[in-house]
Amino acid sequence: MPNVREGSIIEYSYTIKSDYFFQLPSWQFQYSIPVAWSEYTITIPEYFVYKQLMKGYEPLAINEKTTGLGMVTLTSKESVAVNKYVSQTEYSRNNIKFSTDIYRIVAQDMPAFVEEPMITTADNYKASIDFELAIIQMPYSVMRNYTATWESINKSLMDHENFGGQLSAGIFLNDEVDRIRLIYEEPFDRMHAVYHFVQNHMKWNNSNSKYATGSLRNAYNDKNGNAADINLLLTLMLRKADLDANPVILSTRSNGIVNPVYPMQTQFNYVIAQVTIDGTSYLLDATDPLCPLNLLPARCLNGSGRLICEKGTDWVNLNPQKSYNYACTAELTLDPEGTMTGTMIIDRKDYAAYRFRKSLELEKSMEKYIESLENANNGLTIESYSHTNVDSIYHPVKEEYNVTIEDNARVTSDFIYFNPLLYEQIEANPFKLQERKYPVDYSYPRHEKYSVTINIPQDYKIEEETPEPLHLTLPDNSAVFKYKISVEENKIHLENDFSINKSVFLFSEYQALKEFYDKMVEKHAEPVILKKIID
Repeated sequence: MPNVREGSIIEYSYTIKSDYFFQLPSWQFQYSIPVAWSEYTITIPEYFVYKQLMKGYEPLAINEKTTGLGMVTLTSKESVAVNKYVSQTEYSRNNIKFSTDIYRIVAQDMPAFVEEPMITTADNYKASIDFELAIIQMPYSVMRNYTATWESINKSLMDHENFGGQLSAGIFLNDEVDRIRLIYEEPFDRMHAVYHFVQNHMKWNNSNSKYATGSLRNAYNDKNGNAADINLLLTLMLRKADLDANPVILSTRSNGIVNPVYPMQTQFNYVIAQVTIDGTSYLLDATDPLCPLNLLPARCLNGSGRLICEKGTDWVNLNPQKSYNYACTAELTLDPEGTMTGTMIIDRKDYAAYRFRKSLELEKSMEKYIESLENANNGLTIESYSHTNVDSIYHPVKEEYNVTIEDNARVTSDFIYFNPLLYEQIEANPFKLQERKYPVDYSYPRHEKYSVTINIPQDYKIEEETPEPLHLTLPDNSAVFKYKISVEENKIHLENDFSINKSVFLFSEYQALKEFYDKMVEKHAEPVILKKIID
């Protein structure tokens, strides 16, 4: 493309011919750069009705519907006998006219989409439109209804050979189910045993799907499969263990949020299992052996899923039942050269423990994990390390470190400046936009507590002014921050508590959340100053 420069316009056109008319091509209006004009015009014959799903938070310049006329020419051929020895082919053409619906959708001066942290997927918030077939009504034919209601989606999936069709057999599971039933009488214990068995018997191939790849028997024998192979197998096995279990379809966070107003089967790309015992429901995903019972992987925490079963369908809340719980306690001694030595104890529970185990799995060994910690935290040397409950996914993880920390304190002739938060300091506000039109999604609530005691050198004293305490709260205690430093003889004690008590903040709450972080960052930046005692 010679002479391409700023302001050049590249124009191209293409044609797609396809028999797959169930879902028309999507159109995206918004990108990571500003868009001056984006126009989508689609002409749909009267025989087809499509549902439209508009995404994004920016207004459209034009969204109009008009009607028009279309015509298709059908050519047929027929073999006609001229005599009993000769025949000839005759062609005929028939023009069929029909009315059309013409949709013209235009975005003008669409701003660039700026991606910030704490989102599901950027594509979920960019302005775009999707279509899915709802009805076909051909002339002189019975109307065919496609996913027009949640009930029809439920029936379609239960009738599908790679979904509901897989839940009616399962003889190959009888021996294992009989063993579990013999050992565990209580329904909860049976559920736990089945879940644990499938978790460890099957290996997930990292493929998301709401449909099994084929026979669950084959997946069981191969010991691997996609998400549907594993969780439909889990559902089947739970049913055979006399438990009230049904599949729940959902959209993973990377796939986008489900719009409850428009029943569209294509919105879903994953399936998990739901078990109800004595009126309490449990959501299970057996794809990850590090995931405890009733703690869903973060990819599944995306609004609502849809229960699919013979009795009917309903919404299922996918909000997390657990939180991210992290606590660090440190006892350190600061020397006159600015080096700190001592111990750090870290307790991780629920999602914090799960994420730690996943990190350890990625690093392959504890030695690699420690090396990564040292590389990620400037000046940190881990002299020794121990842990408990790493291999027990139903217990909190506890870590104990003996550490040396350099480069954290700045030493002058008469003063030592340091930040007692060490590696827990939040140095910058993650929210940069002046206005954010999409929600802030943390996946799950978070509770982080940091407590440190620092013994200062004998020949130093604490300056009279230490950082003032601060207590911040957002409405309904949705976010809480507490910071307090106390001084006792030659010891400095810091308590820092930070909690996000709900998973999702609406765009209308963004400014308050942004200011909350601003104040927290400002407080975290305040140093403690020690002054040398001069005789």
